[in-house]
Amino acid sequence: MPADLSRTTIALADTRWVGHHPTFFKEFAASLRRLGAFVIALCPQPEDLAPEENLFASPLQSPNQSLLTRLDNDPAVTLMRWLATRRALDRAEDACGQIADLVFFPYLDNYLRFLPSSGVPDLVLGRPWSGLYFRNQHLDGDSGRRCSVLKNLAKGDRLLRSPSTLPLVGVLDARFNEGLAQRSGRTALAFPDITDETPAAASDPLAEKLGALAAGRPIIGLAGSLEKRKGLLTMLRTAEASARAGDGWFFAAVGPFTPGTFSSGELAWIERVCARLPDSLYVERRGARIPDGAPYNAVFSTFAVSWAAYEEFQGSSNTLTKAALFEKPVLATRGECIGERVEAHALGATFPERDHGAARRALQRILEEERTATVRRGFAAYRQLHSRPQLDATFERLIASMPAERRGPGRHHAPSR
Repeated sequence: MPADLSRTTIALADTRWVGHHPTFFKEFAASLRRLGAFVIALCPQPEDLAPEENLFASPLQSPNQSLLTRLDNDPAVTLMRWLATRRALDRAEDACGQIADLVFFPYLDNYLRFLPSSGVPDLVLGRPWSGLYFRNQHLDGDSGRRCSVLKNLAKGDRLLRSPSTLPLVGVLDARFNEGLAQRSGRTALAFPDITDETPAAASDPLAEKLGALAAGRPIIGLAGSLEKRKGLLTMLRTAEASARAGDGWFFAAVGPFTPGTFSSGELAWIERVCARLPDSLYVERRGARIPDGAPYNAVFSTFAVSWAAYEEFQGSSNTLTKAALFEKPVLATRGECIGERVEAHALGATFPERDHGAARRALQRILEEERTATVRRGFAAYRQLHSRPQLDATFERLIASMPAERRGPGRHHAPSR
């Protein structure tokens, strides 16, 4: 029987609103509400959250880059996030009349890196907290040993030993749970790599454009932020090889282009390739973010194969969940979390990183398997592992680890400040 969380108030706090952040935030808020909790939603664009019962959305603004180092995290920026979160929470609690029993950070990494003192969470926030740890790959024994002492300290894992941290900490990549326990004294709780399951829009301009450009050819597609780590350069080299061989495929990369992740030479090469392959390649160099949900899902539904061949990337990706949802095979680089999941669940095929010849051969294999239906994909099982019911069950476990007094009877009314 599901837990009754009608007496519990949970605050979600995230200072970022790009990429996966809106999707995860909205899905987490919806899950907690399904469980009966009252949700205080603190994010940069609260207007993006539809008004709902048991939900109070309020702005949370904090710098996401240091003015001095231009890095995403440094001691000052991380401390400012904690202070900004407490101020935003105070304002929201006054406005909605609820006191948060727990603060959950959907992107915990931003609140750990370089924090100068492990006492900051207790001093600043003063209540139980936990979060979802995305980039935990340094907790692998070999990777951790390769990191310097200072780099390991900069990760901020010692903060998880704070007395106010819940005993459970969320992770997407569960390969390093033992390392997390050793470093932080906390138990890893595997979260599903959730995605927006809204049905694809019946009519979408970008989806229709891709369909017209492909003209019946299978689309090898990448949708989202177009950056170097997504393997865009390898995708374009594969498109060149495919065009020379006359495979009859169409390659599409759509979404916001991030030129800062490429060198000037690479940017010039991208322009030349796009000019050489006008009939078999489409890359949006001035594209806008595709909102997850009906618009994104309409575009994704046009793909015959989803490109998920990340480079120099160890973590997970909810592109696999999206692919399982719409039953689209995936092409991924071999190894690490994404490649291992693709192979374990027969979601598609993998190839050695940056090997565009191997990528083309893998695409041939995938498309032939789809044509002949010779491989039974594990889409259904993967969907179940990373589904909304699974997310609800995970949050139930997390909240059950809260101090009992934080789940006491009655609503908590915030005092005026």
